[in-house]
Amino acid sequence: MAVKQIPSAELFVVRVTGDDKNAASDRLASIGKMKELSGTDSILLSAKKSTDSKAAWRRIRHALGSSAMIQPVLLDEQGNPHYPNGEISVRFNEVLSDKVLRQFAAKHKLRLRARNEFIPQQAMFELSDPARTYLPEVLHELTQTKETKEVWANTLSHYKRV
Repeated sequence: MAVKQIPSAELFVVRVTGDDKNAASDRLASIGKMKELSGTDSILLSAKKSTDSKAAWRRIRHALGSSAMIQPVLLDEQGNPHYPNGEISVRFNEVLSDKVLRQFAAKHKLRLRARNEFIPQQAMFELSDPARTYLPEVLHELTQTKETKEVWANTLSHYKRV
């Protein structure tokens, strides 16, 4: 069973190029608090008073323009944060040819990154236009296709040993 990935309405991963980080920080100051997301080249933005993830995403995107990847932090069933890295893994019902995988990618505005060498019916994709694409919608769309068995965003996650 796949892990739930619920989009946060308040926490967002923002990835901008090195030269644009200061300008992005200035533009985002009125939207919320920022801190470096350790181990990445991204910023973690805590948006103020948000209840709708997509509306907050649009507001952030409007402030930054098309130069940044902005995606909501994905929360699991326990509310633990998982930070999207822009990749999506898909496990298909059957092994698909490279040609069919490329067609699937094009149809869903993705780029094929790689096949899983150990699970032949699984492949990894990335968004064709990450700055203009709301990841949760793509994930939902992919789960609705007849070809897919499981779909999930690849994330950076922090775990606690118990």
